[in-house]
Amino acid sequence: MYMKNYPEDSVLRRHFESAAALKRQAWLQRPPSDSVLRRHYEQWKTPQRRPRANQPASRSETRPNVASAPAEQPGKGGFFAWLRGLFGG
Repeated sequence: MYMKNYPEDSVLRRHFESAAALKRQAWLQRPPSDSVLRRHYEQWKTPQRRPRANQPASRSETRPNVASAPAEQPGKGGFFAWLRGLFGG
């Protein structure tokens, strides 16, 4: 493969490739220009503080009332039967 500005000398080629890698990394670290993608990027970059699995959630947090799935009963079809019943299939 021929590139127009690619040096033939090994030292110059190594410097050229490292400069290209630095430019690529700088380009990859820039946030997207689209507003929605930028918002998701910023949300992804900020660390999220979540309670650990073995620690109870703080009492100040309010938890919504979510109906839990019915327990599996042997011989009743299990999870997929529950889904079929839920979506009317």
